[in-house]
Amino acid sequence: MNLVSRLKKLESRRFDAAGLVPHSDAWFAFWEDKLDRSIAGEDVECAGFPLEVIDRIVEAADQEVRLLAQ
Repeated sequence: MNLVSRLKKLESRRFDAAGLVPHSDAWFAFWEDKLDRSIAGEDVECAGFPLEVIDRIVEAADQEVRLLAQ
């Protein structure tokens, strides 16, 4: 097993403060839900909001625009 795959395996075992594995589908869903609720006007604690979630949302929007442009 090479060093990169070993590192990824070790990182995937770590849990964040919410008890979720960072970058997992559940982790992204947790943060996206928090963002949706915040946008809807709910008072939601978003301290430590991960940039990776914003990057993923922007990427999904870009893909949708590309599909609509076809």
